[in-house]
Amino acid sequence: MPGSEKATLILAGGEIIELDSKSDTIQIGNKLITIKNSTVDYTTSSFETHQEQYNTLVVKRGETFSLLLKDGTRVYLNSESTLHYPVQFSNSERMVELTGEGYFEVAYDYKKPFKVIVDNETVEVLGTSFNVHAYPEEEVITTTLVDGEVRIYDYNHPEIENLLHPNQQALLNKKDGQIIIHEVNVDNYVSWKDGYFFFQNQRLEDMMITLSRWYDIEVVFKNENVKNMRFGGKLKKFDDLNKFLIMIEKAGDLKIETDQKTVKINN
Repeated sequence: MPGSEKATLILAGGEIIELDSKSDTIQIGNKLITIKNSTVDYTTSSFETHQEQYNTLVVKRGETFSLLLKDGTRVYLNSESTLHYPVQFSNSERMVELTGEGYFEVAYDYKKPFKVIVDNETVEVLGTSFNVHAYPEEEVITTTLVDGEVRIYDYNHPEIENLLHPNQQALLNKKDGQIIIHEVNVDNYVSWKDGYFFFQNQRLEDMMITLSRWYDIEVVFKNENVKNMRFGGKLKKFDDLNKFLIMIEKAGDLKIETDQKTVKINN
C-alpha cells in the first residue's frame, strides 16, 4: 500500500508528538500550534519566544508532511526526511537544516536571506521555489530551481558560489565538492509534492529507490543489468504499487515477484 500523511514532531524540550492528517492543534503550556491539511502551521500559532528554540519535523519511510514556518515559508517533506528549524527566526537571517528531500516555497524578505543547510552545502535565497534532494546514502546533492534565483556554495567556502536560474539543476558531488549545472524539466523532480511520481527516461534502479521510500519496500534485483533499463511514466502516489509493477513488467518484459514488503525483479 502507498504511504500516508504522517510525521513526528520533536519539540525543543524533547517532547515527541505523532501527527497525521486528522491532527488539529498542539498545546505546549498555554501556547498552541495549528495542524491543518497535514501541515504544521506556525503562522497562525500563538507560539512566540525571545529565546532561540528549535523544533524538528521527522517524516519517516512511507510518510509525507509539510509545514508553514513563522515567516510564511512553506516546506514539503518527502519520505525519509528531516527538517530542523527555529520556532521563530532571528532578526538577521533565516536558516534551517535538511536531511532527505524537501520542496521550499520561500517567503520573500530582502533583509533576511533564507538558507538551507545540507551537509556542507548551503542554498541561499530571498524568495523563491526550489527542491533539494539530499539523502545521506547518496553521493550527489541535487538542487532544482522552479522559480526565482538561488545561490549555492560550500558552507566552509562561501566565496565560491554558483547561481541557479529557473529550470536549472545543480549536482554537487559530496566526495570532491564539484558542482555541475544543467537544464532540466523541473516536473521530473518536484511532482512528488503534488501527489505524483513523474519519471522520464530514468534508470529502473533509481525509480525503485524512489518508490521504496514511499511504499516502504525492499527491492532485490536478481540480474544487475536490469538496473540500467530505462523507463518513463507518471504514477499517482496514492495508487497501489502493484499497478505500477504490472506496467513495468509488461513494458520491460520482466518478471516481478512480491513477497510481503520485498519486490524481486528479474528478466
